[in-house]
Amino acid sequence: GTLRLSMPYNPGSVDPMTGRNGPDFILLYALFDCLVDFEPMTLELKPGLAKSWKFTDPKALVLDLVTGVKFHDGTDFNAEAVKYTLTRDLTMKGSMRAGEIGPIQSIEVVDPLTVRLVLKAPASPLLAQLSDRAGIMISPKAAEALGPANFGTHPVCAGPYAFESRTAQDRIVLRRFPGHWNAAAFHFDQVIYLPVVN
Repeated sequence: GTLRLSMPYNPGSVDPMTGRNGPDFILLYALFDCLVDFEPMTLELKPGLAKSWKFTDPKALVLDLVTGVKFHDGTDFNAEAVKYTLTRDLTMKGSMRAGEIGPIQSIEVVDPLTVRLVLKAPASPLLAQLSDRAGIMISPKAAEALGPANFGTHPVCAGPYAFESRTAQDRIVLRRFPGHWNAAAFHFDQVIYLPVVN
């Protein structure tokens, strides 16, 4: 069936790099998966697209990634995609995420499913930031094809629902993504967000 949700106003951006208000946040979680997840009631961090992690020293965080994850365009989620997304967040003009992951000095691809984040200094909040918009992964192929100004018009990511369409001041339509790694947990065929604009 279809789930219809009213929102207090139009999301400003469907690009996690530039989104910054409440409706952006609500919408993004249906479209995107993060590197780190959390328990809603306790806020305890748990695996997301990174199945495990460890600080190999106070300034190096190693992320082991989930296998077999696909973006909505059919391309693979892997360490290169993590490097691309985090580099985009750190360096792209207009990024709202740069300050959140500013402690990252460099991003190293260890192997196709392992990433090492080298930090400028120890940063205990970093894992929590990776459970929010700074940890949302996007398709490098789609981001390159659309460019930074247009990615938010048709975002391509790895969440349980894929972007279908947006009608200005009226609705945003998402469809269930059957290729999601945890698709069985999501039962609506379609989710429609209806901004209530006064």
